[in-house]
Amino acid sequence: MPECVVLARRDGPDATAPTPALTALLRRLGGEVVARASQSRREHNHYAVGPALVDQVRAHCRDHDADTVVVDGHLHEGQVVDLADALPVETVWDRRDVVWAALAAGGNDVAAARRSLRTGRVERRRVAAARRTAAAEGPDTDDGRLADLDRRRDRHEAALADARKTARRAAREAYTDVDAHVVVVGATDASTTPVWAALCDRSVEEENGEGADSRPVAPATATTAVTRLGASKVAVSDGPGLVGGDAAWYDGVVPNWTATVERAAVIVAVADGTRAGAALQSACDRVDAPVVAVTPDAAAAAPSTRVTATLADTGDGPPVDRLRGAVADALPETGLVATLPYRDEAHTVVSWLHDRGTVAAVDYDDQITVRVAVPASATEAVRSRVTSAGGSVAMESD
Repeated sequence: MPECVVLARRDGPDATAPTPALTALLRRLGGEVVARASQSRREHNHYAVGPALVDQVRAHCRDHDADTVVVDGHLHEGQVVDLADALPVETVWDRRDVVWAALAAGGNDVAAARRSLRTGRVERRRVAAARRTAAAEGPDTDDGRLADLDRRRDRHEAALADARKTARRAAREAYTDVDAHVVVVGATDASTTPVWAALCDRSVEEENGEGADSRPVAPATATTAVTRLGASKVAVSDGPGLVGGDAAWYDGVVPNWTATVERAAVIVAVADGTRAGAALQSACDRVDAPVVAVTPDAAAAAPSTRVTATLADTGDGPPVDRLRGAVADALPETGLVATLPYRDEAHTVVSWLHDRGTVAAVDYDDQITVRVAVPASATEAVRSRVTSAGGSVAMESD
């Protein structure tokens, strides 16, 4: 892991946007940024950053005895090897390496597998480059190392594919006994965990340790708790956040989180952190669900026409009762009219309907008529229970 880090960045029309909380991520990994260097230019084929910036970074490395250079952008494996050869350090990372390492350190197995694959590919490039240099200076000798690295790369690729498939399947198959799924989303540096804890009536410190809510890309995988919101039994999930735009490099290491977002019946959008609007748009692109917005500025327009409620967060989190009520109101419900004959069992069914949904009225006439709103997923269960008691069910709008 890095210790003393020189942070480099190339700006320009083709550059990636600055990585949110990159310094904080490095600090979590045990590294401290001791110097920074930047320039504005188009990508350099050899180093990604320009030669002039390489010279600045080299000087910073020597002045601060740095052991790692991190480029806040994307480097392909060949550029990593070329930069490491040009600098007095052994470790060169780009922003993906930092994010993947932080997620892996948080227990994300897919990110750990992606890091292993990246490390293997860089090593393969390094050995191949050394072989080309040696071949130019004398007879080529095949020691079998490249073939071994190719086999290792293939194993890492297979392990990554399996880890992704397993994570997505596990997310899709979990919590199937609830009425609905709710996700708390934000940018990768948004403080989503306090909102998740409030929805679940839990303590942040109790669940994740003191200060866990302020860490970027935390929790590193989807974290879910079951609670009741209104008449619904709900699975509420928190995760490492979302990145807007072309973020395949990020989505590929949080498959259980993206699969969890895709199941959501309601999105709770925490509108703080870096590029919060892009994170919300990323969530809305994945699932057609209503949005409850939590924002430091209640007057700010949320970037989605699906917003059903906006709650102000003044720093201590939104009012818990209002938050839980707003999400409960946004959950899909079905209005039903249950008609039951006067029998002993009918009273048991009426009591059950009070537990299962929100009863608006009960009329006792020639028969018992109950108007009730239930979670959409419970419609068939209500129909079956009422029918078994000799009654019938119609939609409220019929």
